[in-house]
Amino acid sequence: MVEPIERPDGGFVPGPPDGTIPAATCFFRSHSQIERTAMTKMLLLIAASSLALASCGKPANENADNNAVVGADTNGAQAPLSGTVTDNTMAPADGSAAAITQSGGQQAGAAISAQDYVAQAAASDQYEIQSSEMVLKQTKNETVRSFARKMISDHTISSKKLIGVATTASLSVPGTGLRGTQQTNLAALRDAGTNMDQTYINQQRAAHAEAIALHQGVAENSAMPGSLSGFAKEVLPRIQEHARMLDSMNAAATRS
Repeated sequence: MVEPIERPDGGFVPGPPDGTIPAATCFFRSHSQIERTAMTKMLLLIAASSLALASCGKPANENADNNAVVGADTNGAQAPLSGTVTDNTMAPADGSAAAITQSGGQQAGAAISAQDYVAQAAASDQYEIQSSEMVLKQTKNETVRSFARKMISDHTISSKKLIGVATTASLSVPGTGLRGTQQTNLAALRDAGTNMDQTYINQQRAAHAEAIALHQGVAENSAMPGSLSGFAKEVLPRIQEHARMLDSMNAAATRS
C-alpha cells in the first residue's frame, strides 16, 4: 500500500488502493523538491553575499602594504655615476674599482647647512684641480690629458663663482684646503706609478658621484638660500657631463 503523500499546502494525497502513484502525486512531490532546491540555492547566495561584504570592509591599504613588502628591492643596486646619485662613496686610495663609504665624507646636499655646502663644494673643486694638475705632469695618454685640462678649466671657473655666491650670502669665503680623504687620494695618485691613469679615472668617478649628490641635494632643497641653490643648479649639468666622460674613459680602458 502506498502511504499518503504530503501536499505543498500541508494536506495529504491518499494513495490508491491498487498501489499505483497518481500523476498528481508525482507532480506534488516534484514541485516540493524544486522548492527545496530553490531555497537551498537562495541560502547559498545569501551566504556568499555576506562573505563578499565582509571582505569589502577591510582597509584599502592592507593588500598594498603586503605588496610593498613583497616587491621591495633588497639588492641594493647602484645608480650609474652619471645619473642621479643618492649615496656618498669614494674609491679606495689605491684606485681600485670597488667603492667604499667615505669616512667623514660629504653630506647629502638635502641635509647640509649653507656654510658646509660652500666648504664642501670648494674642497671638491680644489681636489679636481690639484689632482688633474698632478696627472698632467706624468701621463702620456692624450685622452686623460684632455680630460685633466678640462677639469682644471671647469672647476677653476666654478670655484670663482662659488666665492661670489658665498659673499652674496654673507658666508665665509672658502679657502683651498682639502678634506682628509681627498688628501689621502692625492697621495695615492702621486705614488700610483704606471697605474696613475686608471687610478686617476677611478678616483675621479667616485669624486664626481659625490659632487653630483652634493649639488643635486642643494638644488632641490627649498630651505637653502636662493643664491646657493641657483649655483648648484648651474654647475650640476657640467658635473654630470664630466661623469659621463669618465664612464666612457673607464669603459675604453677596460676594453684595452
